[in-house]
Amino acid sequence: MGLDVTALSKAKRVGGFDSDEDAIAAYNGNGFNRMDGVAEGRYVGADEFGFAAGSYGGYNAWREWLSKKFLGVDPQQVWDAPERFAGRPFVELINFADNEGAFGPVTSAKLAKDFQEHASELKRDDDWNVRKYLEWQKAFELASDEGLVVLH
Repeated sequence: MGLDVTALSKAKRVGGFDSDEDAIAAYNGNGFNRMDGVAEGRYVGADEFGFAAGSYGGYNAWREWLSKKFLGVDPQQVWDAPERFAGRPFVELINFADNEGAFGPVTSAKLAKDFQEHASELKRDDDWNVRKYLEWQKAFELASDEGLVVLH
């Protein structure tokens, strides 16, 4: 079992959680509100991209790598004082549930910009971390077009 991610562009709400089984369920997970005012419910998109972020342990190891590489701190420091890191790269992703929830188009656009701006700092010999970085980048770029990134 692990963390899956689905990104949608031009997300259209098709109903509540009891509606269309083929639509992706988007909600604010574990008290984090990153949906940018988009209503919770089931969504379809004009374009869709999905990937496996890894096992929960693997995803958390990747998130630790992201935090150390681009913020210079362990994620625990971000979790303990997120206000200290406001506006810094990747904070909205690092300080988020590791198992569920959704990002709306505004937060997705900010994170897409972070991924684009820092891609040149990647070392290509770190294959797994780089591959996950590029998948997350693609997801946030897609969702920045009136869409969502959903962790499930």
